[in-house]
Amino acid sequence: VTYAAQIDNYSDQRNRYVGADLDGGSQVGGFILNQNINFTGLESNLLVAFTKDWSDDFTTDLTLGHQISDSKREYAQARGEGLNVPGINEIGNTINYFLDNSVTQLRNVGAFGELKLGYKDKLFLTVTGRNDWLSTLPKENRSFFYPSASLAYDVSDVFGDNDVFTFGKLRASWAEVGKGPGFGDVGQYFVVDGDFPFGSAGGYRRSTLLGDLDIVPERNQSTEFGADLRFMKDRIRLDYAYYKTRVKDQIFTVGTAYSSGLSGITRNAGDYEVFGHELLVSADIIRSKDFRWELILNWSTSEGKVLEIPEDIESIIFADSGFAGITSEIRAGDKMGNLYGYKWRYEDGQRYLDADGFPEIVLDERVKVGNAFPDFISSLGSNFKWKGIGFNFLLEYKEGGDLYDSGLRNSIRNGNPLSTLVRDEEVVLEGVMDNGSGGYTANTTPALIDQNYYRNSNVYNRAAEVLVQDASWVKLRNVSLSYDMDNKFTRDLKMEKLSLSVSASNILVWTPFDGYDPEGNQYSAGSNVYGFTGLSVPLSQSYSFGLNISF
Repeated sequence: VTYAAQIDNYSDQRNRYVGADLDGGSQVGGFILNQNINFTGLESNLLVAFTKDWSDDFTTDLTLGHQISDSKREYAQARGEGLNVPGINEIGNTINYFLDNSVTQLRNVGAFGELKLGYKDKLFLTVTGRNDWLSTLPKENRSFFYPSASLAYDVSDVFGDNDVFTFGKLRASWAEVGKGPGFGDVGQYFVVDGDFPFGSAGGYRRSTLLGDLDIVPERNQSTEFGADLRFMKDRIRLDYAYYKTRVKDQIFTVGTAYSSGLSGITRNAGDYEVFGHELLVSADIIRSKDFRWELILNWSTSEGKVLEIPEDIESIIFADSGFAGITSEIRAGDKMGNLYGYKWRYEDGQRYLDADGFPEIVLDERVKVGNAFPDFISSLGSNFKWKGIGFNFLLEYKEGGDLYDSGLRNSIRNGNPLSTLVRDEEVVLEGVMDNGSGGYTANTTPALIDQNYYRNSNVYNRAAEVLVQDASWVKLRNVSLSYDMDNKFTRDLKMEKLSLSVSASNILVWTPFDGYDPEGNQYSAGSNVYGFTGLSVPLSQSYSFGLNISF
């Protein structure tokens, strides 16, 4: 019997000062933002384990458990706009004040069990089940159960003793996971009205967001088949897996007509699946007493498709860039990861240019402009070890996958990217123009390329061809050098181990993407948004030096 409990607590105080001379503060005369965040989390885990060997061939292990998770987050902010005196970072130095606070509390109680069966140390079956009671679900749907099962078979003895086939294991698994909505996503609440106070009276209004009172847990069902094979006394190793994940009753906030008085309804609205392959091949190219060289190759691919969305919903939007027009969106029959936006007008497959020599952005409707999922991701790792010297590196390659940089459009308007280097010049843009007879011919009309061109949202800076980019990359993920010292010096000091190491991570990247590291994501891990980056701290390089001593 094992029991563990812990309490996590932290406080975070933040201050942001934006002057009136910066783009973000120019519309309000500069602003100051003070934020206070307090978090308390409780975690309780009880485990009871049983083991029984029924015979030399048949064994069982049973684990039963209980878990409680409770978290509370208190948030308060004070924002002041309109700086009286530039440069003074005091909220009293502002004209208009805005206050806000919120309390978010989540509670999850779970009971679970796991049964493991083993036969002759060759065949293994694992069955699990868990029931959760989640506070964010409606009371009648708050309890939900989800099981899993996995089977593994050791085939090492199938070919008998030989020097070629060393080890083999085949595996298959099926699992279901349940998930509930976020805090406040069920029902409708009153919120502070921005038009109040009116005189001395405060005011609240109904939120424009509504949560379905009959919402049910989202179900994630995954199936996997795989094999782990090793050859030539483990010098060559191969691991392959095929997986397929289907998500039913996915919980989304879907848009509604504003005439309804609502901006969105949180409901069960999605049914889709994701499938792919994963392959790992590793080999000891050289293996001797003093020298070892190992190569490791990884390759994976992932693709998804939408199986069904409710008939009353045209599309589901995960993220919307706003005026720029780029959305992470799915429609019936789509692939997962599709990006939609506005494109230039094309005639006969070529960009159309008007009588002044400028392109036209078609703003009537959003069309598919890319997909965030890569064609594949691969990596090559190398581990060298010669006596006490070690040298390792890892190269990664991502082919395909489109990406929208949320900060790019403002950068274009301000003339920051190299793509705006052509300025105050007349240029004959590539494309076609009207030939006067109802057809089209190659463009010959020069257009003045100046700041107005780059800032024009009907001509340039809302075109998906400009905003959505290929995010392929080759990256030196990690490189390290180490030295294990084993000589008279270490023996005299009675040291078991003395090693030195130096490493660097994320130091080189080759990519056609114009911006920060395209591996970054604007949204946090676990979100449904793919293909958006920017407006966040970019991925950083890191360097480390290590000294390991043991006696």
